[in-house]
Amino acid sequence: MDLAKECFTVNDRAFAGRPPLEGFKCLGYDHAMFAFSAYGPYYRELRKIVTTKLLSSQQLELLKHIRVDEVGFLVRRLYGSCSNHEPVEMKQHLTCMALNIIVRMVAGKRYFEFDGEGKEFSEALDEFGNQVGTFTVSDAIPWLRWLDVGGHLKAMKRVHLKMDEVASGWLAEHSQKESRSAGEKKDLIDVLIKELEDGHLSENHQTGAIIKATAM
Repeated sequence: MDLAKECFTVNDRAFAGRPPLEGFKCLGYDHAMFAFSAYGPYYRELRKIVTTKLLSSQQLELLKHIRVDEVGFLVRRLYGSCSNHEPVEMKQHLTCMALNIIVRMVAGKRYFEFDGEGKEFSEALDEFGNQVGTFTVSDAIPWLRWLDVGGHLKAMKRVHLKMDEVASGWLAEHSQKESRSAGEKKDLIDVLIKELEDGHLSENHQTGAIIKATAM
């Protein structure tokens, strides 16, 4: 009990921090991704925006139609796949549904099945998950960063370019939109553009990088 108190009450800020790992820096837009950033005003402000503007009960209720739509799409796909009486790969169908729910809530975009852009994005997400937790030699010995033992940094940069291409496309589409009506439902990127338009978090990172990192 005393140990838990020391960790989560007395020294809670120290334990809430994130180590400056190469994966967090390279894939997290130089720690602009708040989940990988150090505990402080920047982390707290972005966490507040995400929890109150995207994950609040009110916002989830407003976006309920997305979940209903995607479940309907899933049922129709399964019905069509079962018509020939062959086994159905449920994992791919469920992954597609989950991905579309998340992307529609974040960027207002839907990928039809796992082909083309949707397949590329799914593969990039898988690579991101594999690389972000990879331990590199430079995490322990920073001056060996130039050596890139194992080629992990090169792989991380390649994955980052893929993810950034997708996120930049989302941001460009939203930036080109005309102003929306007050009653129109907004996704996370719309909210971030509105919340960050005054540039109050730009002292840490560029606004575009913050939006793309948070959307990812």
